[in-house]
Amino acid sequence: MSERILPPNQEPRDWRAFYEASDRSAKTADRRLSRVFVNDYAMHWSDSPHATEMGELKSFSMLHQETLSLLGYFARRSQGAVLELGAYLGGATISIAKALQQSGGGPQITVEVGGAHPTHPDYPTDDILRDLKRNIKKFNVEPIVNLVEGWSDAPEVVAQVERLLNGRKIDLLFIDSDGRTRRDMDIYGKFLSQDCIIVLDDFLVAVADAADKEVGVRNWVAWATETGLVTDLGVHQWATWVGQYNGRGDR
Repeated sequence: MSERILPPNQEPRDWRAFYEASDRSAKTADRRLSRVFVNDYAMHWSDSPHATEMGELKSFSMLHQETLSLLGYFARRSQGAVLELGAYLGGATISIAKALQQSGGGPQITVEVGGAHPTHPDYPTDDILRDLKRNIKKFNVEPIVNLVEGWSDAPEVVAQVERLLNGRKIDLLFIDSDGRTRRDMDIYGKFLSQDCIIVLDDFLVAVADAADKEVGVRNWVAWATETGLVTDLGVHQWATWVGQYNGRGDR
């Protein structure tokens, strides 16, 4: 992504105060988010009170600190449930859970199929679920995270997610799995709140054997924005797309 630069003659802001005020008012702020606000919250993450925590999570997360920071804010503002599809080792899981601990929100539902990725260039693991559970325990968020093991489209997984929702709507949906966004939206779209924040990783990928993920994500985003189903709130570092559901249209 290209470097983002402040407009000419714009005075630097007290970004720490910006984050503190934004977090404090997250649940009472306007339900519709602006692209400018989301960009500001993302790009100045190093001035956030959560910067140290984001650095710790980055040590086992494939997501940029921008995304980890945004997920925390989106969880703080959530007035319903949070659903995560694809946790890997839990960087995003824990960022969301920590925010929900502070805000008293939830429930948080995390779906992960598990397996192994011993050849991953940065974060290898012989047992994804074992290491995910270890990280959840290490950061003391076990009471927050409802971990559902299996494929996101498996009938037993969908049924378990619906039981955990218990009639509540999803206010934050984060998908970082196999790129089959249309499939997941067809399954879980009926549970979204009117203003649900949707975060999709792999909007762009640099690895050839993961190109199918990008195609699935980008095709759904193009369709959803063109039909007015979502409002595009931007693509952030390391190719994570953010949008907001408009509560209408055919999923």
